Amino acid sequence: MAGALRAEAVLALANGVFLTLILFGGIIISPDQLPDVLGSIIEFTPSAALVEALTTTLSTQVPSTADLLLPSIVLAVWGAIGALLARRYFRWE
Repeated sequence: MAGALRAEAVLALANGVFLTLILFGGIIISPDQLPDVLGSIIEFTPSAALVEALTTTLSTQVPSTADLLLPSIVLAVWGAIGALLARRYFRWE
């Protein structure tokens, strides 16, 4: 986004993406409250995986490895996708 659009447009677009991830990532609206198909898709977003990992870790019970496996995998995959996209499109120009 940066460099391709004006600064004001990048800020507006980044805020829109951020608010969408907060709204549907389990921070404001739980994926359980959404329709089944949409809730299943949202469970694989980075914000929903982070919320799941944090709520599992901060609960009063000791989390097992199995409880944290899916959120960890989702975050690792999104991190790898981000690294590949950065490697492909980022230029020091």
